[in-house]
Amino acid sequence: MHRNGHPGPVAPSQPVLGLRDGRRRLPHPRQGTGRRRRARRRRAAGPPARARRALSHRRQRRDLSDAGGPQGRGRAARPCGHGLKEFPLSHPHEHEAPAVAAPALACDSHFHVFGPAERYPHGAELRYAPPLAPLADYLALARLLGIERYVFVQPSAYGRDNRCMLDAMREVGDACRGIVDIDENAPDSELAQLHAQGVRGVRINVRPIKPYEAGFAPTLLPRIERLAARCAEIGWHLDFLLPGWLTTELMPQLRALRLPFTLAHLGMHLARDGVEAPGYAELLDLLRHGEGYCRVKLTGIYRISTAPGFSDVGPMVRALLEAAPDRLLWGSDYPHLSFAQNSSVALFNKLAEWVPEAGMRQRILVDNPAELFGFREERAAAPPQPRRGQDDRTVP
Repeated sequence: MHRNGHPGPVAPSQPVLGLRDGRRRLPHPRQGTGRRRRARRRRAAGPPARARRALSHRRQRRDLSDAGGPQGRGRAARPCGHGLKEFPLSHPHEHEAPAVAAPALACDSHFHVFGPAERYPHGAELRYAPPLAPLADYLALARLLGIERYVFVQPSAYGRDNRCMLDAMREVGDACRGIVDIDENAPDSELAQLHAQGVRGVRINVRPIKPYEAGFAPTLLPRIERLAARCAEIGWHLDFLLPGWLTTELMPQLRALRLPFTLAHLGMHLARDGVEAPGYAELLDLLRHGEGYCRVKLTGIYRISTAPGFSDVGPMVRALLEAAPDRLLWGSDYPHLSFAQNSSVALFNKLAEWVPEAGMRQRILVDNPAELFGFREERAAAPPQPRRGQDDRTVP
């Protein structure tokens, strides 16, 4: 049982010094039990114990991240550092297989990469302990799932420093697009440069478990209005990450937008409240009767559900399919951050469960993202193998 309350594959423990593949090395059969040999074994066991303690401390920091579930159980993350070694994430998809084959040119419309902290420093206000999630690890997952197109999304840990994402985009080339976080008054030259690098959207990012705050929604309007005007001029879209209550409060402004925009994680409406909940009903009405600009991302379902197998998300997805199948996108939300115990393959398989028709999956995985992000119709070339750093970790 996961700490979030729903079952699923649990990520294997991180390898640490003195361990291999998550298993303790067994002593050689010839090793005796004399006092001298026991002392040698005790001395040899020292470094692994220290490494295990460091890993335990890192897990405690991750558990304190503020993305601790739809009920908002988590607390603010402590900054990384403290002299501890940075461990890469371990993902539980190595021995799993996708339930269905992805169609050609399938797109992951929402994921993140994280590079070494010494090269890509984190921002001052962290919501979670940032992992090391390099591009090579993500591309291995993408090959397993059959993903051929990629949309990088700027994570909050880097604030408005988009270098890690942009460096990864340069590695991938034409098969990717990006969504950045920038100041609404950034110079036109910066937007032009970002466009040339494959950027096609700007993120409006509010902590998804932020508790209700009266009067907060109006404080976002100047940024939304300024970015909406500028993005419309250059063919970009707005990407919203908002707590569910804020999605609902901003509904009049969302209805008034005249450019494409996306709502991450099903608008962060909690699945336990059901399809008939007023906020979710308003979202469905916008999709059915709005101007056609709203897109919904089928992402981060563990952020809105703690039900076994995320069973209460199924009705929400089916309602979206009925309302606007041409405006749905799928994303892995890799590397899942405070929810890293979830299997990326199992999450992909939920799409096959909830969208069993191959033609509908073609829309969600290929046609809809191609239209929004401006992918060309021809098959994209395979992305290059990312460079390796001196420590044999992918750059970024």
